[in-house]
Amino acid sequence: MKIPLRTTKIKLSGDYEGGEVEVKLNPPVGPLLDAIERFQKANKAEVGEVIPAVWDMVEQLIVSWNFETQDGKDIPVSIEGIRTLPAELVIEIATKTQEAAGSLPKVSRENSDTP
Repeated sequence: MKIPLRTTKIKLSGDYEGGEVEVKLNPPVGPLLDAIERFQKANKAEVGEVIPAVWDMVEQLIVSWNFETQDGKDIPVSIEGIRTLPAELVIEIATKTQEAAGSLPKVSRENSDTP
């Protein structure tokens, strides 16, 4: 069985009106587990060690976007591209992704051998 890729398009508003980001609603769990593991291992003085795992996780969520630089060049969907975006934009994308994921129907455990 092929695992379906679930995505949604987030339409931005306000200063980012016209911006669209396609995000995965069922991204792979690996980057999330890596981030959690790094959070657990890092002490508060070494929070910088966790940042790469968080960026990896964010990169796994984004499928495409229509963002451009001031001179009209496409911003790549990559960690480097994400790092060029304003913090408030990244927060809006994360918030709307979470809202969209929260509206998904829950997986049924009926007919499952898992308790």
